[in-house]
Amino acid sequence: MCLISLVQTRRLKAYRPILEGFILDFGYTYYHAILSWCGVLDKGDKSEHFWEVFIIKYKRKTIGICGLYSLHPGSTDQLWLGWFGVLDEYRNKNLGTLVLNQLEEKAIKENCTELCVYIDKNKKPLNFYHKNGFIDASTVGEYTKENGLPIEYFEDKEDLVLTKGLK
Repeated sequence: MCLISLVQTRRLKAYRPILEGFILDFGYTYYHAILSWCGVLDKGDKSEHFWEVFIIKYKRKTIGICGLYSLHPGSTDQLWLGWFGVLDEYRNKNLGTLVLNQLEEKAIKENCTELCVYIDKNKKPLNFYHKNGFIDASTVGEYTKENGLPIEYFEDKEDLVLTKGLK
């Protein structure tokens, strides 16, 4: 039995244990994303972009959040990790790798061939992603220019983009 599970819900109350825990990691745009996912904000948004959010449960306790999304409408060939975080007291226990493995399985079921993530230019989680098979691609600024994506999809053009091919 796996002690880690990814639970999908739009009940705002379910996110309460982690709302405050990630302000330093994600900033306040994180609140907006959760409120949008739960339907509190942007109720009229009928985006064609793939977007799924999951609460991370460990031994039935909410310990984090993660998600998958697409930057290309109607396509899941390339998916991005979103709001991937485990609360401080659960870090460095290999739980993030277990979660990432489950996200990769979900991405493969969506016919994804490449998983991407962007991280803060200060490179805080870089070792975690390298350890889990991601490679450096470029800065966000370079990536958006090369791939014809709006820079507004990202927070800082100096942040780093990492990629991982999936089977």
